[in-house]
Amino acid sequence: MAPGRCGHYVQRADKLLPPCLIRYCPPRAVPDFFCPSGAVRRAPSELTVQQAAQSRLLTAFLSALSITAAFGLAFWWNLDKPFWAGFSALVVSLSTLGQSIQKGLLRMVGTVTGAAAGLILYFFWGQLRWPMLVMLCLYILLMVFLLLRSRQSSYFFYTSAIVAILIVVQSRGGDTPFTVAVDRMQETLLGILVYTVLALLLWPRS
Repeated sequence: MAPGRCGHYVQRADKLLPPCLIRYCPPRAVPDFFCPSGAVRRAPSELTVQQAAQSRLLTAFLSALSITAAFGLAFWWNLDKPFWAGFSALVVSLSTLGQSIQKGLLRMVGTVTGAAAGLILYFFWGQLRWPMLVMLCLYILLMVFLLLRSRQSSYFFYTSAIVAILIVVQSRGGDTPFTVAVDRMQETLLGILVYTVLALLLWPRS
């Protein structure tokens, strides 16, 4: 028998069924004839429900603490855009530490790549508004195309496009593009590091 979408089998009533089919038959949720053959209705464990609720509460607490700490450090060091530090801590707040580290790496590498692209665009076409906008449009087109083709690294391409846009737009507003790029990178790194350190110290989740 070929595996189902869940990829694993469990034994139910002398038949092998993927767990995803079992989950579609909660107690008294649907009539019997909608359930797969051999599926067994099982009431959710109280312990499992409590553990899920506790996990959500701890994740929310860790996220709030990380955002507050990132803002506090950004204000303490007089960084130019504290928002980016707090926002970076927020977006990497996921259910497991591994997922958070992976998204943090994608965000950091995407920020560096987008900053480099924005600086290159400004260096070659900074005084030519329309050519710079055309090249920025082409870069965004490339990033969106790769984003749609990639499953594992889509957030990297998304971040890279956003940062490139920010550098070009803010440089046209009078800010130095190199300063904008450095500020964005260091504040993004600050938010990611704050969340990672607090997650490792207070609640290391696998």
